[in-house]
Amino acid sequence: QCFLPRCALHISLMFGVNYPNAKHTPLLSRANAPGIIVASGNMGYSHSTINDVFMSSDGGVEWDHVLDGSYHFQILDHGGLVVAARKGESTLNSSTLTMRGSRGTTRPSRTLKLTYMV
Repeated sequence: QCFLPRCALHISLMFGVNYPNAKHTPLLSRANAPGIIVASGNMGYSHSTINDVFMSSDGGVEWDHVLDGSYHFQILDHGGLVVAARKGESTLNSSTLTMRGSRGTTRPSRTLKLTYMV
């Protein structure tokens, strides 16, 4: 834990270029999803190699911590859908979909039967 004024959100921009073994996904925004930004980062006194996922829906003015750990993420449907897959895990073995409401609130998990065509 850290406290203001020294505590800050540290977003990973080019961190993975300098530290290739770190599991950082670059900041993501889309022109067709104005205001939505998804990024890897950490809260603390300085940048860390351990990152979580943060999301902003107002162009970066306010940020919400939405996922613990390292994820690949994508913005779809003009920002109406943001998907994430945990790094290092096989998504083909996953059958649980977790939906999140606005501002990062978690809705109940729903278990879906997924069929894959290879």
